[in-house]
Amino acid sequence: IAAVLSEGDPLQLPGDQFQSEVDLRLSLQRHKDRYALANRLKRVIKVSRQLQQRVTAMGSKTPIKPIESGLAEALCLAFPDRVAQQRQANGQRYLMANGKGVKLMPADNLSRHRLLVVLDCDGDPKEPFIKLACPIELAQVRLSLAQQIRHDAQLIWDQDKQQVQASQVEAMGQLTLHQRPMPKPWPVAIQQQAQLKLLAAIVADQLRPLPWTPTSEQLLDRINWLYQQNSDQWPDVSPTALVATAEEWLTPYLINWSSFNELASLNLHSALISLLSWEQQQQLDQLAPAYWTLATGRQQQIDYGDQGGPVVSAPMQAFYGVNQHPTLPCGFPIRLQLLSPAKRPLQITQDLPRFWQGSYESIAKEMRGRYPKHHWPQQPALAQATEKPKARTKGRAS
Repeated sequence: IAAVLSEGDPLQLPGDQFQSEVDLRLSLQRHKDRYALANRLKRVIKVSRQLQQRVTAMGSKTPIKPIESGLAEALCLAFPDRVAQQRQANGQRYLMANGKGVKLMPADNLSRHRLLVVLDCDGDPKEPFIKLACPIELAQVRLSLAQQIRHDAQLIWDQDKQQVQASQVEAMGQLTLHQRPMPKPWPVAIQQQAQLKLLAAIVADQLRPLPWTPTSEQLLDRINWLYQQNSDQWPDVSPTALVATAEEWLTPYLINWSSFNELASLNLHSALISLLSWEQQQQLDQLAPAYWTLATGRQQQIDYGDQGGPVVSAPMQAFYGVNQHPTLPCGFPIRLQLLSPAKRPLQITQDLPRFWQGSYESIAKEMRGRYPKHHWPQQPALAQATEKPKARTKGRAS
């Protein structure tokens, strides 16, 4: 083989029939009497004999350990960076351990082998054609290059299954020789890497995989409203800021998780509230409470996401008897959205007493005809708040 690499390929085959297998060249030397000795073959045989003499002479001075396994192992030891692995089964394209791509000629029968030792190639520098190669089995590579083979854990994000996949990988250079799934429970170091992979996938999806609820979304609206009032005292919890800081506030809550499905168990409210200091958490309920108690006694959630400021939406009847406009504990007026029995807005106001004295009468007049079973008193500021329709009057028995 050394002589062939030195003097050139003695086997001349047309491109559409070209075969790169080493053994075909060796057969020319083994059966040279059957062939007309071309000049190149003669030179190969001559150089081969000269190399044999040199090796013999070297062995007489310094004992040389023979390789008993065979030619493939010897070539693997000589050219470890040229061990090549098929990119696709029965395909022509290969990747070598040194990271370079090579390919077989279209009719080359070596494509039935997954692994080759590539000895010579020529053509396009980006992906040259293999001119001389020897097939080798994985077991032979393991035997010859045991010191160069490493066993790593590989983690990837499976987009289809939406989870981290961990594998035990046997690799050499740029080649993945073999891999198998790594069963759970994973070692601590692997689980920590999986946690980071999961975090990266969540961030890449702009936090949408998290178990958002109206309560958690309202919490962000409350903090954001306070941030708009005083950006020096409250954190920025805009979508952009949450994505940018996700590693800080979300990572501690992803321990031992590796998939989107597991996020259903995440206490997102606790994760988000951790953005606030203990003092801020105490102030939050004082400055921006989550609920407002209606005159009926029922608690109604306050919407802080409206651009006009905090809003409470409830049936108009729930505000009867309220003579002062509701405000937050900090004194900020709450916008009231007064609803019809069909849950449609009848009026939005930041001055309830003025509304009672002003446009209420015209609205009530229209509503009495449309919803006669509901209360539309002449003096709403003095009426009893209610969210129930009028009681039915029982008729006489016939």
